[in-house]
Amino acid sequence: MIVTHSAELFAPLADLFRQRVLASDVLGTDDTPVTLLTPGEEKGSREARFWLYRGRQAAPYDVFAFTDRRTRDGPDQFLEPFRGILSGDCYSGYVNIERVTQGRIKFSACLGHARRYVFNAREQQPILGVSCWP
Repeated sequence: MIVTHSAELFAPLADLFRQRVLASDVLGTDDTPVTLLTPGEEKGSREARFWLYRGRQAAPYDVFAFTDRRTRDGPDQFLEPFRGILSGDCYSGYVNIERVTQGRIKFSACLGHARRYVFNAREQQPILGVSCWP
């Protein structure tokens, strides 16, 4: 009961953060799998998602959106009012986002995710890595 009432009290603040993040010109995004408890369903739980949206200097907030599956409709709904650059991983739901949004959203690959692949390659090919990294 306390959690429910707290959520109701904080809803206006969460909505303000969401509005400010969506007013940014660049958004960072990523998703994280979580376990959704589903009593009464076959297995009793299933995988759901928390989607993080991070604003820049003008709106330095982290806003989370929850979806019960990893489909494009969740991000599409959250990003409906957004205009700008979306920086994220290569999630297939972002493929053709520029065309789908008529250019309202442009996609930019996240350098943090790209860096991971560079370091993985360096571990797999250390001889090549020596010439690339001083």
